[in-house]
Amino acid sequence: MRKCVYYVTMSVDGFIAQPDGSTRWMSGAPKSDYGFNEFYYGVGTVVMGKNTYEKILGMSEGAYFPYDDKNVIVATTDETFTAHNSEIEVISENLKERIAREKISDTEGDIWIAGGAALATSLFEEGLVDEVHVFVQPILLGEGISLFGALSRPTCLRLESMEKWPGDIVELRYLTVKSWRVDI
Repeated sequence: MRKCVYYVTMSVDGFIAQPDGSTRWMSGAPKSDYGFNEFYYGVGTVVMGKNTYEKILGMSEGAYFPYDDKNVIVATTDETFTAHNSEIEVISENLKERIAREKISDTEGDIWIAGGAALATSLFEEGLVDEVHVFVQPILLGEGISLFGALSRPTCLRLESMEKWPGDIVELRYLTVKSWRVDI
């Protein structure tokens, strides 16, 4: 079965973007890929929310989409939304079922939850996320878009690894588990 991975960068105070959706604060990091190329090589499907998709397209004014080499699913509640490329799947209903099918599909590689706190929260609520890779940048934003929205119940995680990268960025890799105990 394919893994569903939430791979994301946040500030020390838990924000993935500023209130206006800006991620300019991430650009101060030293030039390093922080293991992204290796991670990306193992990805077969990229799932993102509509806002993240539009932000990525806006970075290059629609001329370039960095994930054209992957299966891409854009989740949205906007039933009139269409993607710039007919190869991109837009889904506005039954996200749980679609991601569950993706996890057992024959497609090679992991499923990357690439953006959207609301999207990640909904997939956590459904028990579909297997791993969380959080890159913590040494900055306090004070306000913004949180790593997660409100969860209806706790989700237990087990620290699998941690690594310090250039610029004092820390990568925390967690696995989702059924329960949390101090003796694990």
